[in-house]
Amino acid sequence: MAFLAGCATNDPAALQPFVIDTPLINNAYRVSIENVCGHTLRNVKLSVYVTPFRDRRLRVVHAYDQIAEWPNGKKVFLRPQAQPDRVLFFYHTPAEIRLVGSCSEGEIRQTE
Repeated sequence: MAFLAGCATNDPAALQPFVIDTPLINNAYRVSIENVCGHTLRNVKLSVYVTPFRDRRLRVVHAYDQIAEWPNGKKVFLRPQAQPDRVLFFYHTPAEIRLVGSCSEGEIRQTE
């Protein structure tokens, strides 16, 4: 399952996409976000809210405090804040993924 999200640049008519994917690895789903804007994003602050498939009331939150430089084509996998050395996983396909944040190029807001 892949989703598109966007980073609104200073030009309100421009929308630069991210690709959000949920690959199944070792019987669990990981959430990855790939920068496909065509350029490096700088000073990225990103929060990601994931709603599990079976229970829409539960929300798992992951926040990057800051990504200094996010090169075009680079994937980032969600990691729990309490254990940044581990990759966040789900046993069911997430029903909703919401990105909220900012970068030097503008605001990041997307729900898929």
